[in-house]
Amino acid sequence: MMHNAFASTLIVAAALAYPGYGFAKLQLEVESASNRDGSAVRVKTITDEKRQLRKVWIYFRKPGQARMRLLTSHVSSIENNWPAGLTFIEDWDKNGTHEISITQECGAGSNCEGDLYHIAPGSGHLVPIFKGNLGYIHYMNGHLVEYSRAGCCAWGASVYAVSPDRLQIADKPAFHTYMGTLDEYNQKLLVNSQKAKTYWCKVRAKKPQSATSMCRRQLIKLE
Repeated sequence: MMHNAFASTLIVAAALAYPGYGFAKLQLEVESASNRDGSAVRVKTITDEKRQLRKVWIYFRKPGQARMRLLTSHVSSIENNWPAGLTFIEDWDKNGTHEISITQECGAGSNCEGDLYHIAPGSGHLVPIFKGNLGYIHYMNGHLVEYSRAGCCAWGASVYAVSPDRLQIADKPAFHTYMGTLDEYNQKLLVNSQKAKTYWCKVRAKKPQSATSMCRRQLIKLE
């Protein structure tokens, strides 16, 4: 998943005093972002190489407030470079409101399963909205499009319907499709049915309201 251009990350690696066993090499990462409503979110991660642990704190500041408050924290193992627990600030649908993604596990290549959370502006609670491959997701015409590796030489895409407020994402995809590259505009889609071709074309259309006739013409190119 692409991270936000205006989210800043600070990385500090140093020998720091740590309660319990003196000095150790720790890495501190701080990522912050502001939302369009004036609220802000921050993720602080400390990686402890000696104990092979990663601890993450998630903070949130409501509009008009001066201080961040802690929402939650979690600890995970980094043994064998295990990615579980990696936490990022995301604006996956580019609407100016940031979400939190937490990695669970990774497979081949960039296929990483994880959870996507919305931060409820009133309570500040983390609300789960999607579980899946978070490596490459983006918003397209009312849908979440999730890309993943589908073998050595192909990519797969799963397309999920999204509610108008973008706070609810379908549990199951509307359909899957396969393509030779990750190129969003690749015309060589290998799909299984005319219905899926039409659906995919409409999802990709820049002007959904006039997509039907355009998609009929474009299907010829998809064959």
